[in-house]
Amino acid sequence: MTSLTRRRPRKALEGGDVIVAAAAAIVAVVGIAALLGPEVFGLNPSHQNLLAIYSGPSRNAWLGTDGLGRDVLARVIEGARSAFIGPLIVAFGTAAFAALLGLLAGYFGGSLDWWIGKWIEFMIAVPTLLKVIVIVGIAGGGPVLAWGLLILFSAPYDARVIRGAVLQQRARPYVEAARVTGLSDVRIMFGHILPAVVPQLMVLTFMNFSWALVKLSSLSFLGIGGSPGDADWGRMLAENRTYVGVNPWAAVAPGLALALISAAMSLIGDRLNERFNDTGRDE
Repeated sequence: MTSLTRRRPRKALEGGDVIVAAAAAIVAVVGIAALLGPEVFGLNPSHQNLLAIYSGPSRNAWLGTDGLGRDVLARVIEGARSAFIGPLIVAFGTAAFAALLGLLAGYFGGSLDWWIGKWIEFMIAVPTLLKVIVIVGIAGGGPVLAWGLLILFSAPYDARVIRGAVLQQRARPYVEAARVTGLSDVRIMFGHILPAVVPQLMVLTFMNFSWALVKLSSLSFLGIGGSPGDADWGRMLAENRTYVGVNPWAAVAPGLALALISAAMSLIGDRLNERFNDTGRDE
């Protein structure tokens, strides 16, 4: 009976592993497209053919053209760069800031924990996207400002998770042993506790990438997240959504790319979370 109960979870995970492998393949394809760019494939995302506005798919333009006669496929491939760079910066920046806050609050506790907790409550009182839209709109837009604001406003959510993980680690014998040996608080936090909470940070980073991609695309859709003329998937959706009846691929292609990469990163994050939660459980 024991052997049978042990085999069932493994079989149940096979389908999930296939899905995650497909998700990883999607991420790899988009990453390669972002790295190589459309020029490697002989495509020019900026070339305009005003005689072929919103033309359908053809040999010269596999996904047709947009309202300025630009190759939709070339612009989707070009947009993969911003779809990777921005969310990566936000995801890793958020992880670093959240780790710092969580370590400080969870390790030292007391008044420092209280003040950090109050700041976190204040920051999450208003939806993140709403705050970013208001500030970016007033400041005049720009991707760098959007990245910084998303890091600032999303880190508090993750800091609470890291704080809880740090509280669990702080009570472990190895932390007390490190104190007894005379190690400084900084070395204990960053040399011993931080490596123990890295799995949680990895999961949060994947989730934050997906979250940041959607938020940055939303800002671009509203016209405040990027620069005019950029091959950004959110901006492409905004520019071509009213011409779906003429060339649907001009809007469908960037929208599909957004959905696929966002879902793929979320699936990978979920799978990592399952793996890390299963670690250490009794077989």
